Amino acid sequence: HNLVRNAQEALEGREGGVIDIATQLCTSPGGHGQVEVTVTDNGPGIDAAALPDIFEPYMTTKKKGTGLGLAIVKKLVEEHGGSVAASNVPGGGARMSACFPVTGPG
Repeated sequence: HNLVRNAQEALEGREGGVIDIATQLCTSPGGHGQVEVTVTDNGPGIDAAALPDIFEPYMTTKKKGTGLGLAIVKKLVEEHGGSVAASNVPGGGARMSACFPVTGPG
């Protein structure tokens, strides 16, 4: 929810804003199955100087907000054995990806 809300906020007041939500099955470097959920927007992207710290608590580039949203996302994803990453899209926009391990039944 937070990733989609952030994308919506990045597009406020912009003509032709697009949010793409995608999932795919992939393999981790260790050969284990993973599901990747990606939220991509065509907004202004993330300031390059802020990108390395974007998941740190109280880190924000917004005029209002606590800076806790992405820190909470990271914590929840990691509690489920996953990882999260942020990047800028060439040509404009931001991409947030969360990867979760696939476990079998039982």
